[in-house]
Amino acid sequence: GESATDAANVFLERGASATISRSSFTGGIGIRLERAGQVSIEHSQFKEHRTAVVTPDSRLQFEGNSIGDCELAFETKGVGALVRITLNSIEGTSRLIENTNSFPVEAGQNWWGRDDESWIEARMSGLVEWRPVLNFDPRLPVDFSLEQNFPNPFNASTVIDYSVGIQQASAEGETTLEIRDVVGGLVRRLVHEPAVPGIYSIVWDGKDSYGEDAASGTYFYLLEVGSFRLSRKLMVIR
Repeated sequence: GESATDAANVFLERGASATISRSSFTGGIGIRLERAGQVSIEHSQFKEHRTAVVTPDSRLQFEGNSIGDCELAFETKGVGALVRITLNSIEGTSRLIENTNSFPVEAGQNWWGRDDESWIEARMSGLVEWRPVLNFDPRLPVDFSLEQNFPNPFNASTVIDYSVGIQQASAEGETTLEIRDVVGGLVRRLVHEPAVPGIYSIVWDGKDSYGEDAASGTYFYLLEVGSFRLSRKLMVIR
């Protein structure tokens, strides 16, 4: 990949289709796709490249890979590149995606080394659909979990930590987190949003949906993502 401007560790062209899995690339350009067919790259490592992946007029599925210490992660160009980039870890890279293709690059649910959206946006060029952003490295195991609130019992406010795993979010459902009373009545819906894998924390201020203080007593808080459900008890003391 170092010997010439257009050289690459792997070069596929003119309708060639391939699956590249569990491979490692270093230096120069990692992979160049020149009018290739359907190419899937998964569970591979790219390190210290000028550009990790160049895709003129090619169809690319890039999932579960890691890119580190590169000048540019992705360059997509031409008029017919269809590129989907998801569940990857990209760290220590100066520029993330440069897209001069007329189609948007689908690049949601990646870890870009940080979850600061203004920082990420400044390193994107062209039509790139990069939201939602992961707030964790997808190479690390994140389970579906609901932690005990703290403090508990509480008076003014309490913190609820929870996490949504990749498996739960894969069906593109919704995440809801609700406070309910002992007979199942809805007290307050704290979260209602599209399901995105990640580690989260939210504060309940002890108020119901009408802004009134919830009475002293025992409540339940329920986390649902599609068909996955978890619940715990908490106590309010006034």
